[in-house]
Order: sequence, then structure tokens, then C-alpha cells
Amino acid sequence: MSYVRKAKKRPYADRVNKFIRDFPDLLYDGAKIYCKLCEKALMCWDKRDCRNHVNTSQHRSRKQVLPSKTGFLFDLLFTMIACNLPLRLLDATPFRDFWNKYNPELKLPSARKARKHVPPLREEVERQIKSKLNNQRLWLCVDETTDCKKNYIVNVIVRVLDPCKPTYPLLLASKRLQDCTDATITRVVLDTLEHFQISTSQVLMFMSDGTKTMCKVGRSLQEHNWRFLHVTCKMHALRLVEEYIRKRFPGIDALITNTKKVFLKSPERIKTFHRQCPGIPEPPQPIPTEWGTWLKAVFYYSEYFQQIKAVVLLFNPDDTTAIKESQSKFQDISLETDVHTVHNTYKLLHEAIENLQDTVLPLGKSLKILDEVNTLLRDVSDAKTACVLEEFESVLNKDSDFITLREICDGTSTHSLSPFKDCFSYACITSVDVKRSLSQYKQVFSPKRTSFQETTVETYLMLSMFYKSYPNWREHLNFNTR
Repeated sequence: MSYVRKAKKRPYADRVNKFIRDFPDLLYDGAKIYCKLCEKALMCWDKRDCRNHVNTSQHRSRKQVLPSKTGFLFDLLFTMIACNLPLRLLDATPFRDFWNKYNPELKLPSARKARKHVPPLREEVERQIKSKLNNQRLWLCVDETTDCKKNYIVNVIVRVLDPCKPTYPLLLASKRLQDCTDATITRVVLDTLEHFQISTSQVLMFMSDGTKTMCKVGRSLQEHNWRFLHVTCKMHALRLVEEYIRKRFPGIDALITNTKKVFLKSPERIKTFHRQCPGIPEPPQPIPTEWGTWLKAVFYYSEYFQQIKAVVLLFNPDDTTAIKESQSKFQDISLETDVHTVHNTYKLLHEAIENLQDTVLPLGKSLKILDEVNTLLRDVSDAKTACVLEEFESVLNKDSDFITLREICDGTSTHSLSPFKDCFSYACITSVDVKRSLSQYKQVFSPKRTSFQETTVETYLMLSMFYKSYPNWREHLNFNTR
């Protein structure tokens, strides 16, 4: 009777994951074990067979010959992901023809092969992030939004609080949530910090917006023996002031809105505008989600009020309601006075909004900008804008930890974090970075790319922010050793 060898049973995924870490050249995708150097799937399921494969002469010879090609593959992957280029571009015939014409000695990988190397690429980036955050004092920022599929998205970014120089943000997580509550967001933050081996004592400052949900998240984290300062975004405070000014001048707001509608989707009127006003940009439209765009539009009309008025009065008011309303506003003498008043009074506020978007400012300079805005509002004597100061100060006074941060900076605080005064030298007091990461999320997870998994989008954002923070990223990542 002939002996029939029984087929090996596949072990559970967690068992494979335990020993696969000992073989950096092998990759387990949940279904099979794949050798990155030999470029083939292995018919093995235990540690002994994996050891036998990596000790074969074929594998060892390829490991000595192929490090440059492996480095090229990871380099290509990192560049494409950081530039938000789809990996399917690698299979496009025009792209491959162009590549083979100018780089015949380098074989371009297929999209399928490239996707298999994304997990180890991310592992290398995460390893570098962990090493850079190890035993460092940190600034943490969290924010949420919704994507095109109505999923709740939470991004977690971090900075090293270096007392000598500004540092740049790193994205740790971008998670989708079914229910966006303070409990679920807190869970995401705790799991993220645990994954990157960050202790509670490392985080000195927690930044978020001033919504009730984020305030609850801050209190929940402090209940886990955290001793950070929870500071709300001061850009939002300036944005609230801008919005308050807009509401106090409804005539200007109506002028900006209706004049933009006059030229919207009307090539003939746009041609008339450029013919009558050569060299003058088209009337702007404020974007509600972008800071300072309404004041910027007001300043535009303050500079070109008479020129835009002359063009609008050329059109027939019976054509559209927008033309009729815009002409009515331009003929209001008091409105032109209001436009110049806002320009002359709040020019410094717009400059403050622009300057605070620079997230590498020293803390002292950021505080000075807010003080200048406060001084500006105190000097306002116009009846319409007298209440703006009260609105601005109420927003700042609600943030008790911001007052503590200012006292630590001045050296007058007895807070438990006062010994870390130098660490706050370049602490950012805005959540601009996390807002930008959420905007980039919507570019990656666009309506045409809704099949992207959570991990894929998170990898794109993590690598992209790592690239922006470390332009010389090739010196930080070790591709040849993988």
C-alpha cells in the first residue's frame, strides 16, 4: 500500500503573523505567503518551510543582486502615493511605452505587484514615525468631517515640541466612524497612540476646534490621567470675528454675492468685463470653508469699486435678478462708504488670518498677532462694529487652558507643565494642519475613487504628510533592507 502524504492544513492568520515578522523578505496578505525578492507565492504555511526558502541559493543570490531594484520599486511607490497618483497608471499602455522608451533597463512593475508592496512601505514609514516620536514631548491635534459617502472621518496628527526649532506634522490615523461621538473619537485617539507606542506623559498640548464634541473628547482624555493643555483653535476665533463683521454689513455681502452671479456662467459678460477692465481680476466669490476669503473680497471691491460699477451698469437689469440687485447695491452711496470702512478698519484682521495659517510660527509671535487684533478691535469706534470686540474676547476667555499657556509663556504660571516652558516655544495654536489633511482626504477619496478602503486612504495621507514634513525622505527611509 503506497503512502499518501496528507496536505498541510492552513494555520490561522494570527499564527502566521507571529512568525512572518522574522522574515522581512516575506509578505503575508491573509491568503498566501509571498516572497518579495523571488516574486512568487510560496507553498508553505509554517516557520520551518519559510526558513528553508530564505536559505535557498536562489533566494540568497537574488537578495544580493536585487536591493537596488527593490529600492527603486519602493521609491516609485512612495512618489506615486505622495503625489496622489493612482497605481493603475502603471498598467496604462501610453505610460508603459513612455517608460520603456527612456528607461529600458528598469522594468516597470505592474499595478498588481506594486499594491503588494504598499503594506511593507507603510510599515517602514510607521517605523520611522515611531522612532522620531520616541521619548519626545508632543503636540496632538484631532478633527472630524464627512466624506462624499457621508462617512464620518477622524484624523489624528502630531508634532514634536522641539524647544529650538519648528517641526512639521505627521499623520498617525485617518479612521471612518459609523457614529461620530466623543466616545468613538476618544477611542480612536487612544488606540492610535497605543499603536505608535506613545505614552500619556508625552502629550503636553491637545489642539481641536471649540465644538462641544471635541471639548468632551479633551475631558475624556484627561480622565485617563493625561495632563495636557487643551487649547482650541484660535483661527476659529478670528473666523468668528470675520463672520460677525459679515453679518453686521449685509449690504456688502449682498453686493459680493450678486455681482459674482452676474458673471457666473456668462461668457459674454466676462468678455465685456475684460474689455472694459483690462488687467483687473474677475470678481471673487468667498468660500465659506476657507478663512479670510470674505474680507479678501471686500478689499477687492474697495480697490476696484468704480471700475466694477461701470461694467455692471452696462448690462440690462431685466436679464437676471442678480444684475438688478447688483446695480441697486452699486448705486447706494452709503454702501461704498461701508466697503472702504471695512477695508481701512479690518485690514490688520485679514493679515492676522493670513499669518496664523503659517503653522511654524513661534508661540510668542502667534500670541502677538492675537494681541494686535485685540488692540485693533478696541480702537474701533464705528457703531456697527463695536460689538466685535466683545465677541472676540468672549471666545478667548472661554479657553482657560489658552490663558494658562500664555502664563507659561510669560513665566508667571505655577501650573504642573510650567517646567516644560521651553517645549512650548513653537507650539501651534491653530488646527490648520489637520484641516488641510481632511481636505486632502476628500481629494484622495473622491467621488471617482469611492472603492478605496480605509487603510488605503490612510496610507496615502500618511505618506503624503511624511513627504511634506521630510522633503529629503529618502534619507529617512530604508528600502534596501526590506
